[in-house]
Amino acid sequence: MVERSVDGLFGTREFRRRCSETADAASTRTADAAYSSPVKILRLTTSNDTVHQGPGSRVDWLQRLGTEQLGEPLELVTRPIWPDMRLPAAVERWCAQENPDVVWLVLQSFWFEYLSVPKKLERRFGRAGKVASEAGFRAADKAWLSHNPVFRTGRRLVQKAVGGDPHFTPGEIIAAVEGVARVVLRSEGRQFVVWGPFSYQNFGETHGQERRQLHWRSQVVTSVRALSEELHFPAEAPEKPYWQTQPPITMHRDQFHFAAAEQRTLAQREIDFLWNVVLGPHSAQ
Repeated sequence: MVERSVDGLFGTREFRRRCSETADAASTRTADAAYSSPVKILRLTTSNDTVHQGPGSRVDWLQRLGTEQLGEPLELVTRPIWPDMRLPAAVERWCAQENPDVVWLVLQSFWFEYLSVPKKLERRFGRAGKVASEAGFRAADKAWLSHNPVFRTGRRLVQKAVGGDPHFTPGEIIAAVEGVARVVLRSEGRQFVVWGPFSYQNFGETHGQERRQLHWRSQVVTSVRALSEELHFPAEAPEKPYWQTQPPITMHRDQFHFAAAEQRTLAQREIDFLWNVVLGPHSAQ
């Protein structure tokens, strides 16, 4: 996955120039210091980064593996996000506060593939639906309930019977990504990365739902790739969802977040991409 040639998706002249400068610096680093200051990453992420905290969490592994790979501490600033119309302005504010070298956007398939029954009620029935929707979201947020197998089975049966609506359309996701990209890339030398969607889970409860989510995913992946070519930033997402091509990933008890046992593997994939494509010497080849 991380060996993809930058002559394709990432092969813009300006991007290669920036990567080459970074690679030259990396190739001359000493054992005492790889860079004049730690690489700072503003990580725009999801609750997958917060459900596990402390030693053994994904953020912990990113810092440890990144420091080992770069030879210098990797500074991570994590901001859980929701990709609505307010996101670009929030990212602009965070960039001004943090002055990151890289802004890393984790594009989560849940946002546009998961079919939410409360969201469908909210959109179809106005104020009355919104009351029911908020009650549904509050219930799902309660750990003792969301971890309950009976509750999860009931939720799936309702999704299968009545369906649901995604939280965001593909168009809304692309608008958010583009808005963030343009904000980030205003700053000379700052890099922007889109990581995903990888789609580890199949959220479809019927064949029809599965076909729709595959169509939505294709729209998002194709549009992000086109945007990355236009604005010259790296983006990584497989052609097919991982639930079709990879072994099942171990999930947390709520069946929405990744299990603690998966955190190192997930972090290693990101660090490999950061080194091979974004910062390291292979990116200039």
